[in-house]
Amino acid sequence: MDITRTFFRVNSAVRGTAFKVGASSKAYAHDDWIEDEDASHQSVIRSGKDLKAEYYVAVRYFVTIMAITIFSSWLIGYALLKFFCAERCEDGAWEFWSGCLPPIGKAADGPTTYCCEG
Repeated sequence: MDITRTFFRVNSAVRGTAFKVGASSKAYAHDDWIEDEDASHQSVIRSGKDLKAEYYVAVRYFVTIMAITIFSSWLIGYALLKFFCAERCEDGAWEFWSGCLPPIGKAADGPTTYCCEG
């Protein structure tokens, strides 16, 4: 939850600037560093288009992370449901649509029971 809140705070702070200078090819930021391997001076000039492109990359990463998180949570929930329902079934076999299943080779004697029945 903190990651989502932090993303939306940063997003609201950056969005205006990204769209204001995003169409410009003028220099927006200057990045200097010393390369460790050969101690050479490196320099990159970032434009408004670079800022806007990086903004969209960050938004796509956030949406992807949230989609994977929601999908994973759904799978975990289904696994827990399947576990508890299989525990409640007499023969230990449960299917979402059919409910409790009879053992292999044995025909169902009566109506199917469901795990959440009273």
